[in-house]
Amino acid sequence: MFALCLLLLAASWGYAAVPAVVAPKPGSITVVIDNNYPPYIFKDPATGETRGLLNDRWALWSRHTGVEVKLKPMDWAEAQRQLLAGEADVIDTLFENDARRKLYEFSQPTDTIDVPVFFHRSLAGGIGIDALQGFTVGVKDGDACVDTLKARGVTSMKRYPGYSAVIEGAARNEVQVFCVDKPPAIYLLSQLGLADQYRHSVPLSSGQFHRAVRKGQGALLAWVEAGFADLPPAEMKALDDRWLGSAITDDARVPWRDWLRWAAYGTGIVVLGGLMLVYWNLALRRRVLARTTELEAARQQAERAVAQLKATLEAIPDLMFEMDIEGRYLDVRTGRADLLLVPAARLLGRTLHELMPPETAQVAQQALQEAAETGRSTGVQIRLELPGGARWFELSVARKPAEPGQLDRFVVLSRDITERKDAELAVRQSEQTFRNFFSAGLMGMAFNQPNGSWGEVNQALCRMLGYPPEELSGMRWADMTHPDDLPANIAMFERMSRGEIESYTLDKRFIRKDGQIIDVAVAVCCERDSQGAILRSFAIVDDISDRLRARRALSDSREELERRVQERSQELMLARDQAQQASRAKSEFLSRMSHELRTPMNAILGFSQLMELDAGLDKRSQGYVTEILRAGRHLLELINEVLDLAQVEAGSIRLSLEPLALDVLVGDVLTLMSPLLQSQAVNVQVLDLRTFQVQADRTRLKQVMLNLLTNAVKYNRPGGQVLIRAEPRADGKLRIIVRDTGTGIAPERMSQLFEPFNRLGAEQRAIEGTGIGLSISRQLVELMHGAIGASSKPGEGSVFWLDLPIPDAPQAVVDTLVLPGPLDADQAGTSAQPCRGDLLYVEDNPSNVDLVASIVARHPAVTLRVATSGEEGLAMAQEQRPDLVLLDIHLPGMSGYQVLEHLRADLFTRDIAVVALTASALTEDAEQARVAGFDDFIAKPINLLSFEAMLQHRLPPAEQAG
Repeated sequence: MFALCLLLLAASWGYAAVPAVVAPKPGSITVVIDNNYPPYIFKDPATGETRGLLNDRWALWSRHTGVEVKLKPMDWAEAQRQLLAGEADVIDTLFENDARRKLYEFSQPTDTIDVPVFFHRSLAGGIGIDALQGFTVGVKDGDACVDTLKARGVTSMKRYPGYSAVIEGAARNEVQVFCVDKPPAIYLLSQLGLADQYRHSVPLSSGQFHRAVRKGQGALLAWVEAGFADLPPAEMKALDDRWLGSAITDDARVPWRDWLRWAAYGTGIVVLGGLMLVYWNLALRRRVLARTTELEAARQQAERAVAQLKATLEAIPDLMFEMDIEGRYLDVRTGRADLLLVPAARLLGRTLHELMPPETAQVAQQALQEAAETGRSTGVQIRLELPGGARWFELSVARKPAEPGQLDRFVVLSRDITERKDAELAVRQSEQTFRNFFSAGLMGMAFNQPNGSWGEVNQALCRMLGYPPEELSGMRWADMTHPDDLPANIAMFERMSRGEIESYTLDKRFIRKDGQIIDVAVAVCCERDSQGAILRSFAIVDDISDRLRARRALSDSREELERRVQERSQELMLARDQAQQASRAKSEFLSRMSHELRTPMNAILGFSQLMELDAGLDKRSQGYVTEILRAGRHLLELINEVLDLAQVEAGSIRLSLEPLALDVLVGDVLTLMSPLLQSQAVNVQVLDLRTFQVQADRTRLKQVMLNLLTNAVKYNRPGGQVLIRAEPRADGKLRIIVRDTGTGIAPERMSQLFEPFNRLGAEQRAIEGTGIGLSISRQLVELMHGAIGASSKPGEGSVFWLDLPIPDAPQAVVDTLVLPGPLDADQAGTSAQPCRGDLLYVEDNPSNVDLVASIVARHPAVTLRVATSGEEGLAMAQEQRPDLVLLDIHLPGMSGYQVLEHLRADLFTRDIAVVALTASALTEDAEQARVAGFDDFIAKPINLLSFEAMLQHRLPPAEQAG
């Protein structure tokens, strides 16, 4: 009992140690707290009001002190921010740590917060902290106990978003063990009526709540704490019992409940006795509080002064030394060890003369001597070689008063001014560079006075204006400016004087001393004083007389050039028009020549073919006919190649480039050549070409391949070989190679190989040819973005090759023509099968009519009607619908295209098969006819077998009649 009394007495002295309030009593204070920590503070879900132990404590404090308390629950981080920003006076329930002691003044602890493990009483014997393995522990996500449990080896935890959620999870039997701060756990369990259902272990950890104010507000905190110390203990206990009363016991305490109850009775008796001691101590407490407050304020003021002095010293970038009159280092303070001659520990006790060069040490020693005599010395500069390089320092020395009987000491501040010295050096060098540039500059330069007179001028300006420097200096620039340019110059200078612009440039004219006028470009800028007035201006003057003369000459030359270009353009346009007209005339001439040459050839070859079929001719006459046919066909080949060459040279060839299967194309060419191959007994070998494609025009590539293979066969030896193969090249092209075993070509003639009409001496042999084929082939291959060439060895044979582009993306190629073409003789057979039907032939040339009539006469069941003009043909077709119409293109009056248009426009005749039979046999003529809508195209001279094949294709057989 006596021990309890002593404890109570010590507690009363502890309260007496809280500083008393000496500041004036405020009208109100603002207190910030956390907004959700039951039972200390929380929001009532039913009413929305703030409730809790802190709410009631501060209300009790306000009633007893008479000071209004503005209690502001909020987010905890925001509460701390408002206090430090001066928006609040006090913060409650703040834990104390080293970092916060620099920011806050703390009260004595107000509450101790334990963090135990709670477990349901159904767990036999309870569970200690070390026996949690195998249980799932409920925790608040992010709570400190999570890390504590992990450190104890507990890994099975169920996380909840808050303390209320943990307790509600326990109420739903989701967990039987949980770890929560003890005060909110007890309160929430009591609210749910579960306080007697759980027990708890000893604390895992503990913390203490404090009230706190900003650093330097200790008097306010002492006044607040004095108010809490005066609160009746019974009322404070009632509040604690209301909010913190516990029905939960610790396992270690359960057997001692009766002992605790009797101990409480004894404690009550002791408390009554202690109250008497408290009353007796009250007067002494008041006096101690007042003195403590004074001492606390003095302590805080001293701490602030020391902290401010420390911060000031740390903020000074200079080196600080303390020395005696002999230059001996007594103390060193610096944050820049790299600026010391030697480490700080090695400086102490050594003198300037021991560490510095003699002349440098002497300068520093003189500064100490000056400070000893006058009290201070400033502005002395020294240069030291440090390990990191040379540095400049400026010394400030002050004498420090000494104690009686002691020698004077000196405080030396050494400031690193290396950058300033470097900058000064750079400025001096820059000034010298500018001075050199000013003096030796190629352009005129001058410093001008604010009144417009020349100041300092360079030699270039003097030479430009023709004045010596002493005469030009002092003259006004306006006096030598051309009168016509002066107003604009003055206007710009006045704008700069008023501060509207800082510089200007303009072109003007100066009048030299000798009266000569020069053109110059002037750039002017200025320097101003603190009020903005011009101190001086700087001008750069460039003589641009030669430049302007050159510009004017260039302008004149440009105008002359433009005139000549315009004249030349007109000449070129005229030449272009003439060339286009000539090209059109040439095309028209080629078309007419084709028509005019083929028309008589049609009669020659047509009637010769009919005579060849006449079995009544004797052998001699049959030989004449064969010679006529051979000569006629040779002449037709010559006509075709000459016209092709003319088309290529005129640039009127139109190509349609597409992916082509090489094996199919070569097969077609060999089929056309089968009669020649049989007659020459030449063996052709084709290596596998199925995987190769080229990007080319189908018709023209066939023409080139036919020419190359025909030459390889014609100029080969009897029983010779021709090899056809292909190989890809690195440049993205495919090389097609034709090799023969002929007589070869002499080396001296290889350069003439592709010349038109040059047969390289073959004209002396009995081999027909024109000498045009290879020339046409080369130009066609080049138009298809390819190349062609050859090599040969006399007596061994020749190799011809052509390179053509490979398609970017190989495609499946179908070797069929989109537009229908004439059937060849092989499709019709060698013996004509009689046809039947009504045939209308529109033709104005009698010989052509006679030829067709002779051919049709071989078909007794075919009725031939002839019209000599387009108009007559239309009338006959509309009068009696024919089965087939043969239509010439070039007719008097209405052309063949116009006749076709009328036939297709009439429902009665629109479905009749119409075949173009014309001497206009150029490639574009055939294409134009098919695009126009002709069903077929037959070129003159007529090939009898092709004509027969067309008849059998367009007309029904005669045996089907009736």
